[in-house]
Amino acid sequence: MIHPDAEAHPEVQVRGTECATGQPIHFSYGTYDPDDRVVTIPADQHTDDTGYMIFPRSGEYMISVSAGSQFLGAVVLQVG
Repeated sequence: MIHPDAEAHPEVQVRGTECATGQPIHFSYGTYDPDDRVVTIPADQHTDDTGYMIFPRSGEYMISVSAGSQFLGAVVLQVG
């Protein structure tokens, strides 16, 4: 689940990579296209967005958020 800020926010993009290989992970949000490599949260969206982050194997993955070219933050997840 992606939970957008209830207050005003810019359009943001969510991306993910496998730390060991640098390969992008795939998302299935909104359109539910499992080939999506970026999830875009519009500036006017203030409701939760449900879907999937598709991790191909166990390992560490970095999920990052940006607003255009401005990096906003990241988190590393251990899967498996």
